[in-house]
Amino acid sequence: MDMNHLIGPHNGKELELMLSGQKPMAYFVVMDAPYEGEVGNEGFEDYVQNGTFVKIIAKNEHMPYSIYYYCLPCEVWRAKLSSLMMNLRSNNQANDFTAEDLHRIDGYLLGYDKEAIDYFVARWKHRLKSSKAS
Repeated sequence: MDMNHLIGPHNGKELELMLSGQKPMAYFVVMDAPYEGEVGNEGFEDYVQNGTFVKIIAKNEHMPYSIYYYCLPCEVWRAKLSSLMMNLRSNNQANDFTAEDLHRIDGYLLGYDKEAIDYFVARWKHRLKSSKAS
């Protein structure tokens, strides 16, 4: 079975996937200090301006970056929940959630199906186990 469709089909394709309705939300980490390099959210602003997407900027005072969420108007709840979860993590208040739980929540909020999330988690666990063994 070709599993390539399960890993990062969103990389560089977020705008295309959102415009086609295949992805309800995308987010990008944007450094607060001047940063040279691509963030990946190019092209989204025109769609924010015309109302296709809603943009939410989340800033946590404990982190040197902001998160730019872009979502379909009916999917704003995803950005709000993702922002809440990230704040809980950065403030060490997500104690009841394991790292696996957080990966699964993130994948769900980004619109991935269970098969893709399970595959991502399995690969993450494998990498984690491999890095501890070295």
